[in-house]
Amino acid sequence: MKLRTLVAPLLALGIAASACANASSTVPGDGQGQGPDHAGGPGDLLLRISTEGGFLPPGYTLTAMPAFSLFGDGTVVTQGAQTEIYPGTALPPMIATPVTEKAIQALLRAAVAAGLDTDREYTDLGSVGIADAGTTVFTLTVDG
Repeated sequence: MKLRTLVAPLLALGIAASACANASSTVPGDGQGQGPDHAGGPGDLLLRISTEGGFLPPGYTLTAMPAFSLFGDGTVVTQGAQTEIYPGTALPPMIATPVTEKAIQALLRAAVAAGLDTDREYTDLGSVGIADAGTTVFTLTVDG
């Protein structure tokens, strides 16, 4: 029971500590006008894919992690393998994988080409018909 009590304060402490990190530099694009400029620090989020909302138990959002996060230093964080036990682990396992600047530029170019650099409402998704489904949220931070 004490582990559950500690999860929220530890998570808040981690977020506060990362917010106090040094300011990062900006990494220019690939030099050929092909890739966007981006922040280059380990705490600078460039691209994130997460699922939010939906009809979920109240405590689920405390342990829900994004499916994909790309940071300015080239670290990609994804969810690891999930065990099929009950009760499950307090937090899901996470995998950090380093990628090159070339891979960062390829991911950012693909995100911009998909239109993720503009804020818009996707209202015509056909007849989905699932009232309690979560919403997939893409977060993209480029060119300052």
